[in-house]
Amino acid sequence: MPSLSGKIGGGSISADRNFYNLDTSDATAVAGDILLSKTAYADGDKLTGTLILDGNATPGDVLSGKTFYSNNLTKRTGAVTELLATTYTPTITDQYIQPKQYCSGTQTILGDSNLTADNIKDGVTIFGVEGTADLIENGVSYINIDVDEEITSAIIYGSKVVGFICDSQPHLATVVLPIGLQEIEGRAFSYCPLLDFDSLPDTLLKIGLNAFAHCTSLSLTQLPSNLTTILNTAFDGCSSLNISTLPSNIKRTYSGCFRDCTSITSMTLPNGLTKIDFSTFRGCTGLTKIWIPASCAEIIATGFGSNIPLYSPFYECNSTLHIYCEVASKPSGWQSYWRYYNDTSELSVTWNTTLAEFNAL
Repeated sequence: MPSLSGKIGGGSISADRNFYNLDTSDATAVAGDILLSKTAYADGDKLTGTLILDGNATPGDVLSGKTFYSNNLTKRTGAVTELLATTYTPTITDQYIQPKQYCSGTQTILGDSNLTADNIKDGVTIFGVEGTADLIENGVSYINIDVDEEITSAIIYGSKVVGFICDSQPHLATVVLPIGLQEIEGRAFSYCPLLDFDSLPDTLLKIGLNAFAHCTSLSLTQLPSNLTTILNTAFDGCSSLNISTLPSNIKRTYSGCFRDCTSITSMTLPNGLTKIDFSTFRGCTGLTKIWIPASCAEIIATGFGSNIPLYSPFYECNSTLHIYCEVASKPSGWQSYWRYYNDTSELSVTWNTTLAEFNAL
């Protein structure tokens, strides 16, 4: 661009010819908008900036991915992490939400309707709730005792019901079992004729020897799906029990585990079952049909060294009980008296029956 040169008042000038045509009237900046000690022109006036960058934010104060300027002209990027929606389940140890996080979602601390005083041992406080349950012994709180000092209801704590702790209680009708229960030991509830449950916890893995023996009011229709073991005479004499299938994790039946369960009418044994022990269904007079899978390699029909029908799994069952077998013929591991229902007579058998065919009967 050509320059304009000349003398004014004895001096000389040299400037861009457009300098005299520069219009600064539409500038809106004021001194507070201009960095300290820097100059600029606005509306014909020369301005000296007064703006001081004295911010003290650091990347740890600003959300990750966002940018900012603090006490210098360097563009900086935030580093604060984002905390999405999270649910916290109370445990026996503290849990922490770390500082300098941005909560972009709802943070939920779970509650539990079971967090009540009568569910907590007397003298123990959990999350501000002071327990009132008394007479706790071996994981059991006997919460109701009648005028005759007989136990009528109880609450169980922990993952195991201790053996003998509630057995032989003629007035015990209601027991609250805990979530997470894994084992009911032998003789835990035996000879409690009024006791009944709507269901047993899904976490239950093992039912011990005589655990519910002679609980004549026990009317369960289903056993927990994770159950792996039902020991000898566990449900002996449970005349109201009316289950029709065993859980898939059961690999054998132990002797007498369903003896005298007279309300059972049909039984499907699980694929994967390998052994039926003697007297398993002895005295199940209501049983009319049963299906035995091909996985069953052994049926024991003798007990205590005696080779007599008395120990057949089906001894003292009704003569109308019909056995349906998935295999085409008797396996070698099924003992001689495997299907006797008395000392001289055998139950009827249909071989080569699929489960679908059995279910359609």
